[in-house]
Amino acid sequence: MSKQIYFAVPKALVKSIKTAFESKQLLDKSQKISSIKLAGAEHASHCLVPTTVLLTEDSDHDFEELKTSILCDNGIANLASQISISAQLVTFPDPRGVGVNPLVKAALRWINSLPGELFASNEERSLLAEEFPKTYSFYHPMLLLPLTTFQTPRWQQLLKKIDPEQLQNLFKQISLPLGATHIARNARIPLLLNPAEDVDDASENTLRQPIDLQPLFGDFGNISSSAESPADSDFRKAFWVQAKQNGIYQTWAPIHTMFSRGNISEKARLLKLSSLRAPLLNPANSTAVDLYSGIGYYSFCYAAAGVRTVLCWELNPWSVEGARRGAKANGWQFLVATEANLELIREDAQGERKLMMFAEDNKLALGRVNRIRNQVPPIRHVNLGLLPTSRDSWVTAVEALDPRLGGWIHVHENIGVKDVEKTTVTIVQQFKHIAGKTASRAVECQHVERVKSFSPKVVHCVLDIWISGHSPN
Repeated sequence: MSKQIYFAVPKALVKSIKTAFESKQLLDKSQKISSIKLAGAEHASHCLVPTTVLLTEDSDHDFEELKTSILCDNGIANLASQISISAQLVTFPDPRGVGVNPLVKAALRWINSLPGELFASNEERSLLAEEFPKTYSFYHPMLLLPLTTFQTPRWQQLLKKIDPEQLQNLFKQISLPLGATHIARNARIPLLLNPAEDVDDASENTLRQPIDLQPLFGDFGNISSSAESPADSDFRKAFWVQAKQNGIYQTWAPIHTMFSRGNISEKARLLKLSSLRAPLLNPANSTAVDLYSGIGYYSFCYAAAGVRTVLCWELNPWSVEGARRGAKANGWQFLVATEANLELIREDAQGERKLMMFAEDNKLALGRVNRIRNQVPPIRHVNLGLLPTSRDSWVTAVEALDPRLGGWIHVHENIGVKDVEKTTVTIVQQFKHIAGKTASRAVECQHVERVKSFSPKVVHCVLDIWISGHSPN
């Protein structure tokens, strides 16, 4: 719930205040300016002027400072001694479908503050509010609006009529109920960078950069910062957000790194995975490998479940930095592994639970694993979290598992809704072929998890594939 700011103004000054507030879209035109009688006065000598300024209910503002700031911004600071300020809990009109949605209510108040000549009728104001998105994500301190925001013809027409300052005022109003400092519109992660008419000329978005995310409000940092080789100063200047899912903190820079809210169910499943529980497996005496770590989407789940060592591979340096910050927030040791400090990893591998990040192509992973295999607990889990497929890493995943004990590979794959069973059989056969190249090993799919719909006819699945250790001679 929010609080709306009002000014008690002597009647003689109402016209001046109204004119000043209208010029900055600060006058709430959905309410009338009403006469009021101040405490101790015999007559109604003042008027209550409603503004479009909203504060969160628990905000701790100095109202005198706020009053002075607003009046200064409007060039009428000289009237401050004659005007008083107050705040009231907001009550909004309720167009169809608005309900108690705080963003839609804030948007409606902004719509009602706009000049009447922008609208064909008063009904159009309510229709615009009904078309404002009712779903959103909030990752402190960023409000993320859905892809469909402002895409209706009615909103498109309104945006053509207003100026940038008016639009920024809208974003300011909808930021207040959640205490957001930044707003962006979401977008899909493209598989290609700068796609051309000839797809063969486009480069693959290997780093899964959110290049189509649209910042709307607030400073998101230098969008042009090199994604492949950012300096420490780029990290310091960047805008970072944080989310807590299943008790685990994750941190990322929105314009440089993707984040998928829809994978929360799979993260929760990993935390309770039967194959991570004693006596089947003692996580404190095991290692997990995540070949597509990102900011720690799944890597952190293994750490939280008690796995002592998690070996991670990630190409995007912004994701590596996000993982470092997230690990720190969770209280876990985190080390970016390089050729220079690989010996340090080997010497320290038997210490307390930690994450080791290899900021390199996972094609190098098997060589790294083999060099330190005897210095870390047995590798019992390998996570392959790349969509639409992680097929290029299947051989690495099989060979990374502990050769004596075997383990589980968690294969993420986009599969046609009607083809899940058939595709599962095919994938298991392919893993049997890979595992049988060097030794006789049993392979079976123990579970298929349908995580979320990827598109109307495609579902994101995770296959839990068990592969045994090598048969004794």
